[in-house]
Amino acid sequence: MKKLFVPLIGQHDPEDPTELERPALEAACSLARRLESHVEAVSLIEPPAKARKGWPFWLPGAGMSQMCDMLDAASEVRRKHAAASFDAVMAEHDNAPLQTAEPTPGFTAHFAEIVGDIEHTIGPLARLSDLTVLSSPRASWAEPFTPLVRACLTDTGRPVLVAPMEAASLATHAAIAWDGSEAAARTLAVGLALLKLSTKITVISAEESGKPDRNPEDVVEYLAWHGLSAVAVSVPVDGEAPDKAVYDTALDLGSDLLFLGARLHTGAHRIFYGSMTERVLNEPRIPALLA
Repeated sequence: MKKLFVPLIGQHDPEDPTELERPALEAACSLARRLESHVEAVSLIEPPAKARKGWPFWLPGAGMSQMCDMLDAASEVRRKHAAASFDAVMAEHDNAPLQTAEPTPGFTAHFAEIVGDIEHTIGPLARLSDLTVLSSPRASWAEPFTPLVRACLTDTGRPVLVAPMEAASLATHAAIAWDGSEAAARTLAVGLALLKLSTKITVISAEESGKPDRNPEDVVEYLAWHGLSAVAVSVPVDGEAPDKAVYDTALDLGSDLLFLGARLHTGAHRIFYGSMTERVLNEPRIPALLA
């Protein structure tokens, strides 16, 4: 992994404006330093509201001009907070990256601002990166996947690392949530570079009857072909949701990076069967790699 992409939208807490997007920048820098890679931080700026097409002809006279001014002012505030978050993280480290946009060996970083909405901007940027790094979103029960998270998971074809607000370490003890699915296999394949950073790897599967393809020992054998040593853990479900059993086990073991096959389920599916993807977003206590 040589190019890590960090999209910034300027989300902020008025009491600590640089706090909410700091985890993504810190996680990206932590990995890039160890991988000798590049961090490309891009601030996404909404197009000016007054330049938008399609307003009904009568709206400007009904306060729409003032509304556009408010939207543009809020966008400018978010733009400034995104830049401030990047500057704050760069200033914190003694071993700061070389700031350059040119392909250069070693640990480098670059900050850019691009005007465009999430729907049309994220895909083209992330597809030419090896990993997208996000801060844990402030999700809700009704819609756990914010527009930024959804775009990164569905429109890029690249893995996504979601960093929680507080993480003491990253990628020293990796936990692989294995259910034998294509999504889990995809995450495992794209994350091999991160597994090689880890000093400990645990493969965790829920014990569910009738699903023999979930044997974690098979993953241990696969990783051995890559020169990686891992241990397998099978978790009894005992009436609880399999995703919760696996997630709680990863937390209990002290893992600091969870490999997870990403799935975006319907609301009804999440209610009756649970969703590991939703769980790591709604209960962000461990960095998670999703693909």
